[in-house]
Amino acid sequence: MTWALMLPFLFLIVHGQFSFQSGTAVGGFSPGGVATHDPGVFGYGIAAVSYLMVAWLIQTKLSGVISLAVHFKILTLLALLAMTSAVWSQSPAKSLLYGTLYLISTLFGYYLVIRFEPEEIMEMVSRLGILTAVLGLLVVILLPRFGLTHGDARNGEGWQGLFNDRTGAAKSFVYLISPAFIARGKRNTIVWLMSILLMLAMIYMAHAVTAIFVLFIYLMFLVVLRVSRRVDSRLQVMALVIGGFLALLAVFIGIEYGAEVLKAFGRNPTLTGRTAIWRALAISILKRPLLGYGYFAFWQGIKGESGRVIYLTHWTFGYAHNGIIEIFLQLGTTGVVLFFITLFKAIKDAWYCFRNDRQGTYDWYVGLVVITIFYNIDEATVVFPNDLLSVLYVVTCCGLAMGAARLRREKAQGETRGLSVVSPSSGRSHTVFGKYGGSLARSVTNTLRQDLAYLVHVLWTLPLLTLNSSIFGCSYKNHTYERVHQELLS
Repeated sequence: MTWALMLPFLFLIVHGQFSFQSGTAVGGFSPGGVATHDPGVFGYGIAAVSYLMVAWLIQTKLSGVISLAVHFKILTLLALLAMTSAVWSQSPAKSLLYGTLYLISTLFGYYLVIRFEPEEIMEMVSRLGILTAVLGLLVVILLPRFGLTHGDARNGEGWQGLFNDRTGAAKSFVYLISPAFIARGKRNTIVWLMSILLMLAMIYMAHAVTAIFVLFIYLMFLVVLRVSRRVDSRLQVMALVIGGFLALLAVFIGIEYGAEVLKAFGRNPTLTGRTAIWRALAISILKRPLLGYGYFAFWQGIKGESGRVIYLTHWTFGYAHNGIIEIFLQLGTTGVVLFFITLFKAIKDAWYCFRNDRQGTYDWYVGLVVITIFYNIDEATVVFPNDLLSVLYVVTCCGLAMGAARLRREKAQGETRGLSVVSPSSGRSHTVFGKYGGSLARSVTNTLRQDLAYLVHVLWTLPLLTLNSSIFGCSYKNHTYERVHQELLS
């Protein structure tokens, strides 16, 4: 089953279109500002087979998928908003088509969470990373016309492999390599190391600074995650204090020497023109602030509102280079609010899993939240059709929510595990205490231990007291019996 998923996974990881299908027109079957022509018989055939497989897989777990769609209302509502935006879209047919595809992608994410455990999803993504890297390397070597980017004066020739652009390739490989640093799976050390080196080479040769930066942040986060599980709470507090100090130091350095730091990475204070794009797009957002221009309908090349932005920036592009601004353009404030609800819920669940998942079962999901946050600063990886990264966001949100619920349930079961006794009549074991029974059982056990010690003391001293009474002839015996009887009753 996992290998059968490689075809739709491969189709989605390249955003619906391979590098050897590229053309010169802005827009097309692939999301974003990708130059594309008609995908041709091959492209439509791959798309049809991929979505037929996805639809068949969803119907095999349809009741569970529907149940999950109802449970995760905001994620489902965001997908429905994308599809229904055709009503007010400036390109209704395009919004309806891509909105439907995004809804299918969301349901596909639900299916993956229901059908597979986190470790299995990680293994599939790792396999996809190896397959994509190997095929991409073959395209670079055998078909350099499609595997390399040309005409980039700032970055020179970059590797794009199967992808339509080098930044998209590097971005996807950051996601694909991420599970390899969590678990090796069933591969031996040499194969695991070679796969990591190959994917790292694809990222580096793409000459994408953002990918290298986000990957570094992800690796540092994993180090902190692993170390925090091996230290006590006091050292964790110290680490947080030191981390906060280093963060403030980084902000200070960024303010004072930001231009020099960016220049060292081949950037400038405008983030290679992105700040100019965002200023121009802010005006477009204010024109349609509530619902936007329709899902996947803002970018119309040099026509309409996107033409105005391209004219102002003197740069031909097809997406906002920022995930939140892109949602603003497509679905307005409504879409942004829905997305932030899902993101904040994922962060909350990630924090709970971070604090309570001692086995590291959900570490990859927690890491994907970190990657998503940092990558959507000057790129976009969420709420896209034909995009495995958007599917993985749905998987992450659902996986973390279900993981946090499982950890809370296990914690509650530990607390309600009370004192068990055996019934003399039935011979069955019964839990005496209910909620908070664990701590109550420990308290009662200590009390019983003290009472038992006192009872032994009384039984030991009682004959001595009786003997003392008979020798000295006092009436202390009756008084002692009465006191002991009262204390035992109490």
